[in-house]
Formats: sequence, C-alpha cells, structure tokens
Amino acid sequence: MSHKVCLLVLASLVAGCAPTLVQANMANPATRPNQAESTQEYDIGPYKENHRYEVTLGVWTKTAIAARIKLVDIDHCALPKSYTFRLVDDGGTSYPFRSASEPEVKTEPGREGQTLNIAVVAGEFGAVIAPETKTLTVEMRPLSGLYCPKLDFRWNLK
Repeated sequence: MSHKVCLLVLASLVAGCAPTLVQANMANPATRPNQAESTQEYDIGPYKENHRYEVTLGVWTKTAIAARIKLVDIDHCALPKSYTFRLVDDGGTSYPFRSASEPEVKTEPGREGQTLNIAVVAGEFGAVIAPETKTLTVEMRPLSGLYCPKLDFRWNLK
C-alpha cells in the first residue's frame, strides 16, 4: 500500500471520530411558565430511513428534564444499550440519562431488504437548568468497540 493511500485511510478514520453536531433553538424553559417539548432528528444516508436517531427533551422541572430517545437502525446501532447518553450544559456539568423502563424494541422492513430495529426509551436527565444557561447538549456515544454514530444534539436556549 502506498504512503498516499495509507495517509488517506488514516485521515478518513481520524475524521470519522468526531461527533456529528445537530442543533436547534428553543426558549430556555427555566424562564418560561409554559413548557414545550423539542425534538431533533438526524438521518444518515444514502438510505436515511434505515438510519434515524431522535432525541426529545420534554417536561422540565427544577431537578430534571424528561427525555425520549428513538433509534432506528440495523443490528445493534438501534439499541440504547449500545450507547451512553448524557446531557451537558454550557458550564460543562454532565448529567447521565436515567431510563424509566426497559426500551420498547420492535422491527420493521427497511430499504434494500434490511430488517430495522426500532427502539424507544423514556427517562430523564437529573439536571438543574438555570435561567442563564445558553446551551444544552445530549451526547450520544457508542460503547467501546462498536461502530455506531457519535452524535451531539445541541439546543441553543434563548
């Protein structure tokens, strides 16, 4: 293998290590009496319907944020047990996801004859969000040794 090919392979592996950032804007719930949930979704092509990842932040209290995570993919990349999920605020404080129950998992046919796993899990992040908080990021990281996407779902709070 030539040095150019080795460098190209190495560069693509290193570039693939950074998480993909998905962003949305929403009002800071700590400053609003009426709460609204906010959902973000990321799809990976070329067959996007076969690789979908969704995070919803729901009801906010003074001590926790409700969350729902939906994963659609082939094999283990659709199973919540293949990842860690944590919420990180703009001050760097991290809160792990606590599931309320076992994930609901089903299958359906996907594109190109693939069988898709669809998993939904509800729970919460035990986070205290201040009115001054500017961003919240849900970090989705595959467990060591798994080749699944690394995603950051960021909410810019107004």
